[in-house]
Amino acid sequence: MNKLVFNNTVLALLKTTPGLGSVQINKGLIMIDAFHHAHFKKTLTEITYIKHWFGPVPDFAAKDELFRMEFEKIKVVKERIGRVKKHAHYAIQEPDYSSFSPKAIEIIQDVAFFITGKKAGKLSHITHDAVYENTPMGGIIPIESVYNFEADTLPWTSEEKADATKILEEVSDDATIDLSRFYAQV
Repeated sequence: MNKLVFNNTVLALLKTTPGLGSVQINKGLIMIDAFHHAHFKKTLTEITYIKHWFGPVPDFAAKDELFRMEFEKIKVVKERIGRVKKHAHYAIQEPDYSSFSPKAIEIIQDVAFFITGKKAGKLSHITHDAVYENTPMGGIIPIESVYNFEADTLPWTSEEKADATKILEEVSDDATIDLSRFYAQV
């Protein structure tokens, strides 16, 4: 684990979306690492994720580091959300964005915006897949399994094809729309 990058990732996540709960932070970290791995073939934080009752969670060293952060860099407040109380986390220290590439910052922000407002159950559904189910408790979850999605797609209906054709014809006939930047430059 790269402690500097890990700390700054957590702080950046909390600065982008203050008040995240523990499950949201765990899911946010695994999603950040998965997307970073999809782009660069290495995780951002260099931590591993293990199978826990509540899904993949950061390894023990990362959990210890997150706990240490609560004494100096993160404030934890019990907040009522409806009938439930959650431990909301707030960064009280600014992250050092210079430790990130521009793409890493984009990934952190995209994941932060995705997880904000989503409840733990919805986020857990994303990471409880066949790999999770077939991994022994305490076993390492391969990061590739988090972003290795297979989506079932259906062919377009005739109505969808007609709508797409109509839109493309309208765009191609409109002289005010310049699509040249989308074509290859010679």
